[in-house]
Amino acid sequence: MKPILSVIAASLLGLVLYSGLFGVVIDKPLSVGIFDRVYSQKRAYGQALDKPKIVLAAGSSGFYSDRCETIAEESGIPCVNLSIALALGRETILQQVKQVAEPGDIVLLPWEYRLYFLNAEDMRARISYPYIVRHEKSFLKGLGVRRSLDALFYFDLDYLFAALLETENYVGGKRHGFDKEGRMTLQGDYRGHTAEVAAKYREKVETAGSSAAETRRIAEMVEPPAGLMEFIKWANANDITVYGLLSPSVDSGELSPEALDKMRAWFGMAEKGGFLEFKGNLQYPYTCFFDSREHLQEECQIQHSRVIGKGLAEQVRFNSQPED
Repeated sequence: MKPILSVIAASLLGLVLYSGLFGVVIDKPLSVGIFDRVYSQKRAYGQALDKPKIVLAAGSSGFYSDRCETIAEESGIPCVNLSIALALGRETILQQVKQVAEPGDIVLLPWEYRLYFLNAEDMRARISYPYIVRHEKSFLKGLGVRRSLDALFYFDLDYLFAALLETENYVGGKRHGFDKEGRMTLQGDYRGHTAEVAAKYREKVETAGSSAAETRRIAEMVEPPAGLMEFIKWANANDITVYGLLSPSVDSGELSPEALDKMRAWFGMAEKGGFLEFKGNLQYPYTCFFDSREHLQEECQIQHSRVIGKGLAEQVRFNSQPED
């Protein structure tokens, strides 16, 4: 009996040490911790805003392409941009919104098309799991039992050694580009990615095609994106308006009409909100893009956000009109 108890005790001790090491002590400050540092700034700003406010959330397309600073100017409603990276995954992005959005607020979800159809296996290969375990443990419950266990036991020796190397570099002064002072507006938008800076990426963007082609994958989906309907139900129960809208794409590609119908239906489940649509489907020439086919350069980011801000303001005014 004693040998069995010793094995159990040793196993439990190992689990405690493993959990403490990867859940509290070890971090990758340049590839995982950076997202916590950026999000913490955005969250603090958003939680301090007066209500009602706009909460915008997507992957890096939302960070580079949407500008809450401009949307707030056009709509007259304070705005925070929670967008950071698609690699965080749908569940994490929606959980972050829940930390900031309050009754009466408006949530804008200009998701990249990939974000609609990436599954749990796709996200495991990214940084969602280590980010949650190290920085947002309360998000584990939103993953379900199987994926929570998968996240908790994600780590291995390769991760440990990579984390130690990143920590050494970080302590030595190396920083992620997002750490640079002045890289974000107060509202959480990326800035400084001007047309002049974008010139060095021109060939890469021109040959990348259009992300609009990815909407064919959305057209093939049988069920809504995992987590979206649950989020909309939460928003309905908390008097929060939810609008879906298209992500900007290069105008060389055509959006799938069937995909647009599905987006309208999914976001149509919101009691307040729906699917915001704009002339031209928010498509632009490749010269409007920065370093990828999903990131607008700054001048186009501002113009794009003016269109969204004005469209949202019109929708809010329309919704506030008394019924006959």
